[in-house]
Amino acid sequence: MTPKEKAKQLVFNMCLSSGAQDGAWMDQDLSKHCVLIAVDEIIEAIERTADDITITIQNTYWQEVKNEIEKL
Repeated sequence: MTPKEKAKQLVFNMCLSSGAQDGAWMDQDLSKHCVLIAVDEIIEAIERTADDITITIQNTYWQEVKNEIEKL
C-alpha cells in the first residue's frame, strides 16, 4: 500500500470508527489529528526496537504516510 493510500485509509477508518458508539461522526480534521498522534507513536516504537536498516526503511514509509495525512 502506498503512503498516500495508507494515509487515506487511516483517516477514513478513524472517521468511521468514531461513529460506532453513538452515531456521532468525528470530522476529518480531528480524525487527522488523532491519526497523526498514532503515526508518531509508530515511528517512536520503530526507533526504540528496530535495527538501523529496518528503522530507515520503516521510518521513511511512516514519515511519507504522515506527510500525506497532513496534505489531506
